[in-house]
Amino acid sequence: MTSPCSCCGVSHRTAAVLRDKAYFVMMGVCLLLFIAAWSFVRLYSLTAAIVMSSVALVMPRWPP
Repeated sequence: MTSPCSCCGVSHRTAAVLRDKAYFVMMGVCLLLFIAAWSFVRLYSLTAAIVMSSVALVMPRWPP
């Protein structure tokens, strides 16, 4: 049995599972942005593809 966190009341294990799921979703979004940017968005707007790639590049580092 794990003790609840003093700040939010959920167990440390539950918090770790939620953090892992959020990270998995974020990585999926980054991958989707990269694939979409360079497979078909670049055909319409190179600037948009570069912006999408930049967002995908910075996203895993946010929030610090």
